[in-house]
Amino acid sequence: MERVAVNHSVTDQSIQAVPLVNVFDDEDKNIQFREICQDLLKIVKASGTEPGTEFSFVYNLALERIGGYVQGDIGRVSIENPNVFHHAFHNHGTGETLGFSDIYNLTNRQRQMSITAVGNTGSVYCLMKDKTVKRNEYLTYLLNASQEVIYSANGTDFTLASLDQIKSGKSGRDAIDGLDEQQTDALHAAMLSSIEKIMKDGEKFGFKYISGTPRLANGLAD
Repeated sequence: MERVAVNHSVTDQSIQAVPLVNVFDDEDKNIQFREICQDLLKIVKASGTEPGTEFSFVYNLALERIGGYVQGDIGRVSIENPNVFHHAFHNHGTGETLGFSDIYNLTNRQRQMSITAVGNTGSVYCLMKDKTVKRNEYLTYLLNASQEVIYSANGTDFTLASLDQIKSGKSGRDAIDGLDEQQTDALHAAMLSSIEKIMKDGEKFGFKYISGTPRLANGLAD
């Protein structure tokens, strides 16, 4: 059975598969948004790096790029935090949704208005702040949610916080390595489900979650 979280290479087909999603309630800006997501994947493809290597860049509120791009490692990249209101973009080699650290950093950074993960497969996931965002309340919610047990195996309780620490290179890797394939799949599914719930619950605090699956190869549907 194929393991979860497989990193994919960016192809011309996946670049074209990026869907048009309703982020701004403005058709022209949504088209610009799609082009930005495609530009990010073009950078990833042209880099020739190992599949899963992440890149990021930021745009101002007029959707003009601020500076260059940042190249990170497999499954991880830093995102610049300029002293202007901005939208942040990065790619996910797995084609999966935002991570907990993405959500937390967006909430914690006052000038970052959105965070978007563009999958190497062409998927798009965006979490955006509203004008009436309740930042401190959502931060409290996130911290509490990150401590909740999402999966238990082999005497270890896993939380979003512990998984985020493992991803950043801190202790706990042995617990992950001790899981068999079925347990790994179950933990991964629990993590994705918890993150999806957190983002949907963000609507209570003035956040908007938007996602789009890759378009069909012939372009007939999103």
